[in-house]
Amino acid sequence: MASPSPTSAGASPSPSRADWLAEVTELTGALGGAIWQVNGANSPLVLAHQCQLGNQRLDEAQSQWAGHEALVRQVANDDQPRSVEARFELGAQVRPLRLHLVPLTNDADRTGELRSVLELFVEAQHPTTLDAVQRIVALSLTPATALPSASVGTALSAQGVAELLASVAQADSVTVAQIVAVNELCRLLKADRVSLCTGHRDAPSLEVISGLDGFDPRSAAARAIVDQVWKTMSVEHGAITRVSTVSGGCAVVCRPDVETAFLIEWGTESPAAAALTTQELQPLMSGIGMTLQLLRAREELHRSPWSRVWAAQMRSQLARRFLIPGVISLAIIALCVIPADLIVTATGELRPVRRRDLYAPFPAVVEQVPVLHGQSVTEGALLLQLSSDELDFETQKLRGELQTTQQQITDVQTLQSDQSGGAIRGSDIGSAAALAAREEELKVRQRALQDQLTLLDQQRKQLRLLSPLTGTVLTWNVEQLLTGRRVDPSQRLLTVADLAAEWELEVQVPQSDLAPLRNINTASETVVACFISPAGEQRMEVTLDDWATELRMDPALGPVLPVRGEVQVGLLAPETRPGTQVPVELHCGRTAVGYVWFRPAIEQLCAWWQLRF
Repeated sequence: MASPSPTSAGASPSPSRADWLAEVTELTGALGGAIWQVNGANSPLVLAHQCQLGNQRLDEAQSQWAGHEALVRQVANDDQPRSVEARFELGAQVRPLRLHLVPLTNDADRTGELRSVLELFVEAQHPTTLDAVQRIVALSLTPATALPSASVGTALSAQGVAELLASVAQADSVTVAQIVAVNELCRLLKADRVSLCTGHRDAPSLEVISGLDGFDPRSAAARAIVDQVWKTMSVEHGAITRVSTVSGGCAVVCRPDVETAFLIEWGTESPAAAALTTQELQPLMSGIGMTLQLLRAREELHRSPWSRVWAAQMRSQLARRFLIPGVISLAIIALCVIPADLIVTATGELRPVRRRDLYAPFPAVVEQVPVLHGQSVTEGALLLQLSSDELDFETQKLRGELQTTQQQITDVQTLQSDQSGGAIRGSDIGSAAALAAREEELKVRQRALQDQLTLLDQQRKQLRLLSPLTGTVLTWNVEQLLTGRRVDPSQRLLTVADLAAEWELEVQVPQSDLAPLRNINTASETVVACFISPAGEQRMEVTLDDWATELRMDPALGPVLPVRGEVQVGLLAPETRPGTQVPVELHCGRTAVGYVWFRPAIEQLCAWWQLRF
């Protein structure tokens, strides 16, 4: 709180009056305040005190305010409060203000023609009204003799009331202000317990109990407090009603405004309760009610217009009874009627369409790897040179058998020549027919061995793995990975792809997301997949037209259905790598927004319903 500025030269301000101005300024939420003294029509206007208005004196600045001095004199002479609009101009900035001027009719310093006027500077949109300022001023100027005295144990005074109201006004929220109010009231009135209830007659609720950080609203004690307050809710607000308690003590219900009720309870031996009257509590309750109203208004300003309308409607039991079901019904209708895009998210993989995987034709050993990862190769270029010990052994074996067979054929032919020349005679030589048959048998064996050698030569040629297309070697670290290793026909050795040709996007759609895609496919419509290019440059769309006929098992997603679509040539950046994973949105048409938001729950409910019935 800023300290008040000094008064005119040679005069020292009254410390109590300066503190009073500071308290009133804070209670009303004003930007600043001042007390003017008017002593007859011919005397100059005197600034008695000013607060929170900087170092510049108002009596010097107000000479530039047209009509300001006349307004202050009029309020002092007519003894009537005024509220006017004003503008504060500083350079190019214009700040709208509201000036509240209240004559201090019960001012202790008022003598003869000397009259005092309180002037408060508030924001134009501030909720503080002129009536609120009057009530706060009247309460703060109430003499101590008008309130219960310390002789009856209440220790209630004007200073104590001002301190209580200041503590409540300094709270950050209405909830904190309510806690401060009940605790300070309990201390100030020497009460055993102070409770605060809010709401209207149809729905009162217990909010705060002094001395307790929390309580169970369903407990019997809490319900008893609400019942006591409820009995007096039909009484006009501003009234103070005495009620009886179960313990036989004294209790009063004070309603400072239409939304708040205080239940103040004393024991049977309390002298404060015996001496307290309704007229003594009225100013205090009026000030608390006005302070709480100002705090509620301040919170209302920070709310959105819709929340303010909703809060106003919720104060009525009738509105809650019909408005909430109506809002729920409208929400359900909106969820069923308003259309929205049905989008299924999945993961897609980008890869070239023209790609080939190379496998070993039979078990062999990688003898030579003449290519590297990322190397460009032409169609027919050597990629891998394999070797097979079994193939070499079988070749050597067949060649030996072929040589033996050829030698046997030569021997048989020699015997036939000798027999035909008559050089060999006798029954131990064999007939010419037997030799001819033997020769034919050996020739058949010779042809079989030659065919086997030809087949082995073809297999040996297969050990040279050639590139099936012009492209790029995709296998990483191929030389260290394969050189000298024994490979099997089921093992993929190399992958070659044409990166300059068409690409495709393959999406793995989980089984749980197949229902909307199945509906689109049944309706002969196309599913469009949208994804962001790996370089992050643009959003691309691909039509998925190649659907797999069976599901595959994915280790992470479970059963998935592969779906493919071609990406136009040139759309992807040259640095795009095969196998790049991209998030994909599958656009499945438009449907009700409720199905879009709650699709998993709706599908599970439908599945349960079909199984149940």
